[in-house]
Amino acid sequence: MAQLTANGADLRYSTYLGGNGGDVGLSIAVDRWGQAYVTGSTSSTDFPTVKPVQPAFGGNSEYGRGDAFIAKLTADGRALSYSTFLGVAVVVRTVPVSPWIGGGKPL
Repeated sequence: MAQLTANGADLRYSTYLGGNGGDVGLSIAVDRWGQAYVTGSTSSTDFPTVKPVQPAFGGNSEYGRGDAFIAKLTADGRALSYSTFLGVAVVVRTVPVSPWIGGGKPL
């Protein structure tokens, strides 16, 4: 993930979000405080979790069946406010994160 300044001229931060398997970010939104919300899918059994609703991977990475995930990054991109797996051993699809979270602007 990366965040640029409003005019796109400078990089605010760049970071990696993922684990030991395949990780795909499918939707991102930013609230009015600059916190990024990301949803996607993962087959990483060690995907980072913080204050998780589902702390353990529920899918089966051997058969390509992963979990959805949702994560919230702090405005400076240095830490996860929360991150959790969402799913079980089935093919999982995620829904887009609303770009209007916290009064944010659409991307």
